[in-house]
Amino acid sequence: MTTEEYSFGIEKFWTSTQNSVKYFFNFIIPTHKTNYMDELKPNNWFYLWDFIGRALVAFGIYQTIQAFRKYKK
Repeated sequence: MTTEEYSFGIEKFWTSTQNSVKYFFNFIIPTHKTNYMDELKPNNWFYLWDFIGRALVAFGIYQTIQAFRKYKK
């Protein structure tokens, strides 16, 4: 049952999902806001690659620290 105010459909679900991707990645990484690219109007793939890139950099830093722990005096 639908009315003018409330309706159900895959189109509305897909649109709302696409609009909320940015907020999902802001929730995952609360110390990093993704509004620095808002003026360029990035698509949802930007937020995914931004997240993956930050995860890889963090893993690289972690691996570098672990590699040099054995040289502690």
